[in-house]
Formats: sequence, C-alpha cells, structure tokens
Amino acid sequence: MSAEASNDIPVDVGHNWLATIAADIRALHAGIRRSAEQAARDTIEAGKLLIEAKGGLAHGEWESWLRQNCDLSARTARRYMTIARSGLEPAIVADLGLTAAATAMTHERLEIARLRRVGCRAWRNLLEIGRHFGAVRDRLDDEQFRAWAPEATGFVADEALLLIEAAHVTDAGGDIAALLARDDVPKTIRLPKSSVDAPGGSGAEPP
Repeated sequence: MSAEASNDIPVDVGHNWLATIAADIRALHAGIRRSAEQAARDTIEAGKLLIEAKGGLAHGEWESWLRQNCDLSARTARRYMTIARSGLEPAIVADLGLTAAATAMTHERLEIARLRRVGCRAWRNLLEIGRHFGAVRDRLDDEQFRAWAPEATGFVADEALLLIEAAHVTDAGGDIAALLARDDVPKTIRLPKSSVDAPGGSGAEPP
C-alpha cells in the first residue's frame, strides 16, 4: 500500500506519531482532570456558602431565596451542601462525580446516624434497667437476686449484675469501656422477649 493510498497514518515517520498522540492524550486528560477537580472545589465552596446563607434565613424562605437569587433548584443546592459537609477532598469528589459523591455520603451518613441513635437509645434503656435492677439488688442477697432476676425479668443473673455495674460506673462518670473489656463480664446481653418497663419487670415482685 502506497503512502498516497493511506493518508491517515504517517508511515514515513515510523512510530513517532504514536508518541505524539500519547502526549496529546496525556495533556487532554490532565486538562480534564484539572477541570473536574476545579469543579469539585467550586462545588464544595458553593455548598459552604449555601449552608451559611440558609442559616441566615427564616424557616420557609430557603427555596424561594434560591430561585430568586441563585438560579438553583433546592435539589442541586442540597447536593452541594451535602458534599461540602462530607469533608471529602476535591480529588475524591472529582473521581466519584458530584451525584455519586452526594448520594454515597447521604446514604452512609444517614445509616451511621440511624445506627448511633438506635444504639444510644438502646444503651440508655439498658442503663435504666440496670438502675432498676440495682434498686432490687440492694434489698436481696446474692442468691435471692440470682433466683429472682431470670424468673421475674427473663435476664440471666450475670447479665443483670453487669447492667447494675454498668449503671453505677456510668452514673459515677467512670470508664464503661474498661468495664466491658474485663474478662469476667458477659460479652453479650440477650434481651428477654418481654421488655422490662418498670422495677421488677412484668413478672414476679422481689421477695
């Protein structure tokens, strides 16, 4: 095939054309990357400003203010604000893309927040149960309490005693983590099928 028959490939310069194309690709990619990271930085900065502006507006004014002053939908503004609050670096936002970054952070943070709320609520309930157990334990000797706890409440005696100690430590401002790390305490607490809503639970009264 003659050079005249194929003008698309400059065979007369050997493989130098591949090196030239590669250099062009690298330059274009670098430009795209810079643009993406700059867009990410702009998004984060816009999100911070939106957060600041929203804090200065009365309830119910936010969306109308956005439309009149920023030419932004509330959905886009929430996305920018979510990314700004996420703490993600611009490079990571650029890799993920704005929508993916906002969606990932929203789902992750919502799930973490939900688990923390559930965990805190459950732990507060367990501590309150421990306080109830403690009030009963003060009236009984060890043998009586160990017989009463599972029958009246469904809690294993050792777990009831752990809750008593956990409540004492917490109320005294102590280190609950150190208590739970001890080898002599249960590592799990099996909640009974019926909840304990009051001192003595729903079962038998203490002797």
